[in-house]
Formats: sequence, C-alpha cells, structure tokens
Amino acid sequence: MVVYGDLAAVEEASSNPKAACEYSGKALNQLALTWYATGTDRLRRACVHTLPV
Repeated sequence: MVVYGDLAAVEEASSNPKAACEYSGKALNQLALTWYATGTDRLRRACVHTLPV
C-alpha cells in the first residue's frame, strides 16, 4: 500500500498522471482491505496533485 502511494507520487512528479492514477487505484484497493494510516497519508498527498479540482 505504501509503495503504491509512493509510486503514484513519483509518477505525478514526472508529469505522468495516467500512471499516477493507476498506482493510486492499486493503493486504494489495498486500503479497502487493510486500513493503514501512513499509506493513507501518502496516497492523499499524491492525489492532491494528480486529481482535478
């Protein structure tokens, strides 16, 4: 979960929103199975920059 969130952030920083969203989706799937505070924070930070307002 944490790794997917980190990968989403890397892809977002590399101006690759499609890959960032794919990794975010994988992270959310894992989050649905097992809640993890650190992973949630990292995913939230990645999504803030990727998703349209």
